[in-house]
Amino acid sequence: MKLNLEKYNTFSSANKESIAKELLNRRPDEGYTYDTFSSTFGDLVNGKYSSLNKKKDKDDRDDGISVFTRVVETEPKVVNVEEESVPEAAIVEEIMFTDMKTHWAKDYAELLAEKGILKGIGNKKFAPNLGITRAEVATLLVKVAGYEISDVDSGFTDVASDKWYADYVATARMHNIVAGVSDSEFEPNRIVSRQEIATMIMKLYNKMNGNIPEVSYNSFNDDSDIYQYAKDHVANAQKLGIVNGRTGNIYDPIAVTQRGEAAVMVYKLLEALGML
Repeated sequence: MKLNLEKYNTFSSANKESIAKELLNRRPDEGYTYDTFSSTFGDLVNGKYSSLNKKKDKDDRDDGISVFTRVVETEPKVVNVEEESVPEAAIVEEIMFTDMKTHWAKDYAELLAEKGILKGIGNKKFAPNLGITRAEVATLLVKVAGYEISDVDSGFTDVASDKWYADYVATARMHNIVAGVSDSEFEPNRIVSRQEIATMIMKLYNKMNGNIPEVSYNSFNDDSDIYQYAKDHVANAQKLGIVNGRTGNIYDPIAVTQRGEAAVMVYKLLEALGML
């Protein structure tokens, strides 16, 4: 995209202001982000930049959970046009996952993405039926709680310090949200089971609120399959509306948790905590 600014000085003040506002509110072509649009409009017209270059936007990966490629322009600074300031352009990014148009978890996943809690896997896809790992859930819950990220060692031999999730797992363990599968192992890349995620979620809920509604627990037909450590957590999560059963009124406690299911659970956690 080339911007011919040679005739700028021949324009009237009104036209200059109009041009500045138009420039500030332009969006990049799909798949591109502005490379050099971080200076003032005055710098541009004075020849510091003769054009704005296009470059492919890199994957927006910050925590390794997932990737959601966004088309976002660098937020411009306040611009002066003949001593008059043009306000910064408001950038509103609507997040839409192309593989969730008819999925039941669509609204939940997109809201979490807008809040920066959960992201897609790249190319505007969320992969709702893909399993979510124990490290990913630990990261989600640390983000929900807003804990300061710790850089201490997690104490787990299978959580290397150079992994994207290391500090999140360490922080989650420090706050007793997660526990290892043994004293020394966490199994960060294993898909979390449905009873494990209910346990992790309720540990955080108990720390941030702890009030369990005095309502009856609608037992699942496979309650006997829920491990002892998770029974109360699953029951209380069900009372709060955070978890629900699958077809046939079963909880399916040792089954893997899908990303779409996790998105709904985390959304319902936020709701129970009064954070929505």
